[in-house]
Amino acid sequence: MVVEPGVETVEFICARCPRRWVREYELRLCHLPSGGMREYYRLNGLPVMPPYSDCGAPPCRACGSPVRGRLMTRRLSGTEAPTPPEAVGTAED
Repeated sequence: MVVEPGVETVEFICARCPRRWVREYELRLCHLPSGGMREYYRLNGLPVMPPYSDCGAPPCRACGSPVRGRLMTRRLSGTEAPTPPEAVGTAED
């Protein structure tokens, strides 16, 4: 299994109030022997659910509403420049 470490910058915009914030998540892309790929996320060194999913959506600090993230950039180790979201796609349900 090949693992590529990286960082994703994720933007959160609350739909209930005007709060907006950005977080960086550690990313591990695991290339499986079957040809598939899995993504694992960490925030402050702790494993978390993907910020794009309902179960991984953090609560807004102002109103408490869960807010799903939007990918801004993805930087994989060994990559000079950040990859724009349209090049990697977004993990939206």
